[in-house]
Amino acid sequence: MKKVLLLAGIMAMFTNLQAQSWQEFQKDHFDSYASGDYLGVVSDNFTTWSGTTGTSEDGIIIDSVATSSGANCFLINSTSQDVVWDLGLNEKGAFEVQFKYMVGVGKGGYFNFQKEPTPGIEWGGEIYFGSDSTGYFTHAALTEDIALTHTNGEWMTIYAIISLDTELAMLWIGDNPVIEYTFSLSSEVEMPD
Repeated sequence: MKKVLLLAGIMAMFTNLQAQSWQEFQKDHFDSYASGDYLGVVSDNFTTWSGTTGTSEDGIIIDSVATSSGANCFLINSTSQDVVWDLGLNEKGAFEVQFKYMVGVGKGGYFNFQKEPTPGIEWGGEIYFGSDSTGYFTHAALTEDIALTHTNGEWMTIYAIISLDTELAMLWIGDNPVIEYTFSLSSEVEMPD
């Protein structure tokens, strides 16, 4: 059974996922958690790559960085942290994912969409953000990566629509469309050191 997982770096306090009829079926609002909590322990939606929550692999709720929508977010501050949001989807339907994302000044960031319930088997698209405000999107459907720009230290909205029925995926960063592609093709690119 295929599912879609979202693996992310630092996400804002408000995330929204909607079903094909565009009625909300999964939402996580980080303002309901206390600063210092482990994300995978307090949220029903998040876990870690290994499935072990409450460890150094887990994201930590913080209140020192906020968007205009709230006071909390979760922080990924090292490459040993690997947070997974299991979107709980099967082999049919379409969904929408929207979240706020910030790459810290002098830092890099990364997130991906995975197509299997076990992390690391099959990617449905990968997004890399560099410490120099450059980045790229990569996927098996591409002959070359798509260059991206972002502003380190500022929040951006990530928005994606993925249809498992038509195999079509679309991604936006802020108001900028990044790509429309065939989601069913696999992307298996190693993360750079």
